[in-house]
Amino acid sequence: DRSYTLELAYPLPTRVQVNSRINPPVAVVLRIRNSITGEEISGVDELSYLFLSVSLCRESGDGVLMQSHDMQGTAASLQPLNEGGPAPRTEAAPNGARSAIPLSQDIGSFAHFSNFVIIRPGNYRLKFMLYRM
Repeated sequence: DRSYTLELAYPLPTRVQVNSRINPPVAVVLRIRNSITGEEISGVDELSYLFLSVSLCRESGDGVLMQSHDMQGTAASLQPLNEGGPAPRTEAAPNGARSAIPLSQDIGSFAHFSNFVIIRPGNYRLKFMLYRM
């Protein structure tokens, strides 16, 4: 059994000009843990079955907003952070913080979304959904 956690790879800007892309682009890291031991694992064996979608929503969290005339959100497959040899496994600190691990040794997967444009003034949230196909 496994548990899944999504986290932003880095902080996003709190303000974006209308008709501008969110910059830096939205990037999400997926952390997969063995639900029995709590140990973080790479999960590479199931990446081809996992799919992540992200939608721009009203600040209240409901209602997907149109990004353009033909798109409401976007989706991506997940890619391993490090495709080389196995990386050391990590455990979360008691306070939930991650230890300082160089990115080259980090495990997990990521998805990158570079096409979000704010087309109307307002306050918004990003809604992430992880699917297993």
